[in-house]
Formats: sequence, structure tokens, C-alpha cells
Amino acid sequence: VIVQSSEEEGDVILGRGFHPKSGMPHAEIFALLEAAGHVEDGIQAASSVLVKTTNQDDDDEAGKELSKKVHSLLQTYIQPEGAKQLFSDIFKNDDTKTTTAYVTLEPCCHTNKQTPPCASTFLLASIDRVVVGYRDP
Repeated sequence: VIVQSSEEEGDVILGRGFHPKSGMPHAEIFALLEAAGHVEDGIQAASSVLVKTTNQDDDDEAGKELSKKVHSLLQTYIQPEGAKQLFSDIFKNDDTKTTTAYVTLEPCCHTNKQTPPCASTFLLASIDRVVVGYRDP
């Protein structure tokens, strides 16, 4: 969950996500996609990668469109400059707002995997603080 806090507005949830399956970006990235305005709902975006476009009902045009959009965004994300392109300084705020990411596991910092490291993506997005529920074993 990505939350932005200020004295005037209080706490506002900007994005939510979950990790849909192995080999896919982690929950943080779907939350960032929502917070950055690339998708309307990070939970729906993560859900959309679990259903192949060809398996969706013919009546579900919105689902097909979301699935295509999310797959395109994820293809951008995994490119060498993709995270920067999608998330660079999206939370660079004035001094009146703080952006916090609340995560279940500490953000990954791996390299040479299918997806970029979440920790670096948080830095690119100018996240002010990360609250971790459990350190990765």
C-alpha cells in the first residue's frame, strides 16, 4: 500500500497491489502503477495478469483492455530504463507531504532477475519511507 500523508489532507491511500504469481512484478509495483495513475486500481491490475486475454468472456471488453494495458506497462517496466520511465520522481513532494510504502516483506533488491528490484524502484519514485512487516529470510 502506498500512502501519502499531510497535515491538511491526512492520510490518503494512493495505491494497492498484490504479487500475482512467480516471475511477475511484486505487489509494490502494482501499487505504484495505481499511485502513478497508470492504472485505476492496482488490485484489479494484478488480477488481470492471472487471466489470459483469450480466456476472458467475450462480453468482458473492459477486462481485456485492462489486461492488454497492464501487460504493456509490465513490458515497459522490465526494460533497462522502464522503471525510470514509469515511476521517476512521481512522489517528489514539497515539504508538506510524506509518501510511505507499507509492505508485507521487505522490498527485494535482487539483480539479474525477470523484474527490476523493488527497492530501487522505490528510490526512483522518491518514496520517503518504507514500513516492512517482515524481513525477507
